Amino acid sequence: MNQAYLIINPASGTWLPRVDADVIRGRMARRGISLRVHRTRAPGDATEAAGRAVREGLDLVIAAGGDGTINEVINGLAGSEVPLAILPQGTENVLAQEFSIPLDLSHATDVMFEGYTVTVDLGVVRDRNFLLMVGIGLDAQVASEVDPLMKRIFGSAAYPLTALQTVITFEPCEMELSVEGESEPRRGYFVIVGNSRNYAAGFKVTPLARLDDGKLDICVFKRRGLADLLRYVVATAQLKQLDLEDVEYVQAGAVRIRSPEKLPVHADCEIVGTTPVDIRCAPGALRLVVPPPDFKRTGLPDLRAEILHLIQSNPITKLWDRS
Repeated sequence: MNQAYLIINPASGTWLPRVDADVIRGRMARRGISLRVHRTRAPGDATEAAGRAVREGLDLVIAAGGDGTINEVINGLAGSEVPLAILPQGTENVLAQEFSIPLDLSHATDVMFEGYTVTVDLGVVRDRNFLLMVGIGLDAQVASEVDPLMKRIFGSAAYPLTALQTVITFEPCEMELSVEGESEPRRGYFVIVGNSRNYAAGFKVTPLARLDDGKLDICVFKRRGLADLLRYVVATAQLKQLDLEDVEYVQAGAVRIRSPEKLPVHADCEIVGTTPVDIRCAPGALRLVVPPPDFKRTGLPDLRAEILHLIQSNPITKLWDRS
């Protein structure tokens, strides 16, 4: 490796220490690697920078930011041979959780030198690549309403806090899913299409997903009531959602989702449009630098216990428990 390109989103992050480009450049230089640095200034900037790195034949792209920044970078790298390394700087850092990439910057930098490169799948929705998941309806509405300042102050907790406000006013709409290889459509009110196991705050909505199996994992929650939603959250926090009779789970290469009313759609927590929407898997579309098997797992925020306590102490949930 001779040349690397560091893409930094200065607006990412909460309590995490900021990336010092000079420190990274020094560590690279000691290994005979030159480093170019680009700081993003606007949405889409990271995609353009990553694409430029591919065109100029650089050997490695490093994304310093959150999952939104990484999503932009993969849209510049998709289908190329240039690998991606991650320096987690975001609110959730779901990709870091998926691959046990440390939050500590020094250790995360070690991964670039001690790790190895794997080939992973990407999902595609509206000609945009995603690495983690697509959410439709309530999930996407929450993603669109999270205040950036709230994310910086509360970190991962910003999403469940926003969800508590959104769920009061959001009106669910039944969706119809045409799954590749199935003759009959599926129906449900809350849908997550996952490429990875991890979702957010320690939750694994699509726990059987693998990033290298050429398939997307689709989790369909079939009822719409508030009590049902709370029940789904509790079951998912306990990794028991697949045991519920009103939850369907299927793996497929593609799915089309329609609804009578237009519902928001997000990919990796970035809004990409509304229903109807086609989602497909792009096998082996990205090369990613990950820690070796004996690398220490990172201590990432896991808010499942706090969310469970919040739900179970809610009067509505107590009434539902008695029924």
